[in-house]
Amino acid sequence: MSILPSSPRHTHVENRIDVLQLGRGIAALLVVFYHVSLLFKQKLGSELYWDVSHFGQLGVNFFFVLSGFIILLAHHKDIGKPKKVVKYIQKRLIRIYPIYWVCFAVYICAAALGIGEPDFQWSFAQLFSAFTLVHWVPLDGGLPLHVAWTLFFEIMFYALFISFIINFYLGIAVFAIWLCAMIFGLNADLGSGTMIAQFASIWGVNFILGMLAYVIYRVAPDKLSYVFLAIGIGLLATFISRYNYDGYDAFKAIFYDSTALLACSFSFILLGLVMLERLYKCKVNAVFVFLGNASYSIYLAHSMVVSLGIILIKKMHLEIYLNNLFGFWLVLIAAVVLTCILHVIVERPMFSILRKIAK
Repeated sequence: MSILPSSPRHTHVENRIDVLQLGRGIAALLVVFYHVSLLFKQKLGSELYWDVSHFGQLGVNFFFVLSGFIILLAHHKDIGKPKKVVKYIQKRLIRIYPIYWVCFAVYICAAALGIGEPDFQWSFAQLFSAFTLVHWVPLDGGLPLHVAWTLFFEIMFYALFISFIINFYLGIAVFAIWLCAMIFGLNADLGSGTMIAQFASIWGVNFILGMLAYVIYRVAPDKLSYVFLAIGIGLLATFISRYNYDGYDAFKAIFYDSTALLACSFSFILLGLVMLERLYKCKVNAVFVFLGNASYSIYLAHSMVVSLGIILIKKMHLEIYLNNLFGFWLVLIAAVVLTCILHVIVERPMFSILRKIAK
């Protein structure tokens, strides 16, 4: 029996929620769009979509809110059941690490062979932190997989959630301390790349509000879905209205100051969408469901594919033909297609095998 509130009207709450996959897929594509624009600017001097591509970074905020929602969707029945801790850890580790380690190994090997322009530290301590996604030592340089910085937060969140599985009130206490640390961290200089700085980072509010959205989802009447969606869109519009489209510095100036605002926005948007799906029993197109399933592979590996594509463009002196809209979309589509193939032939079979072994 779950300690969370329930309603007989929502007995289908445990069914698969396709809109979550839709959200994952769109968030992954937004991040890909941003990184293609970024690398075209850095490597080819192009500014295609540069002023608008920054919004692709919002995909990370949405991913974090999704994680908070999904963790309760998947594990709310485990709350207050310490015997479930081992199973919970197995599920989380299987979900995060195997395909990450595959991509990590590929990137390390490519860097060792002189492919690309690696900017990370080669010390054992730094690589071990990157490999385990835990800040055992301060990370002075970049990560082998730049996008992996978000996975450090995911792992921390998964670790903190164990407190809820041990005891509901322990979980409340731990997450209250976490929230207080975030408030303290707003005005404290804790540096970066450390475990303390990560724990006190305002990014964590995304997970907490995602969890809160799930609690509301279980009890709120579906007729409120439009209200929640309108509030979320309104908050997002408020953020967008603050951006003057004057380059990355202008976007950065409002982006980090608006983390809590965006967390609220995406929590309301997510809540509205999942309630609309429940209200109308609508189905998401299979293509978007597939993109959602493949979103982790897309997120992890797309930057490697994009970087390789740009290297090939420069090596073959094709800038005159491909440093344009056609080349931009060619690289973006290739990145999505190839990472989807990675999902089908590597991530999905590996996940299936490991899940069977864990049982």
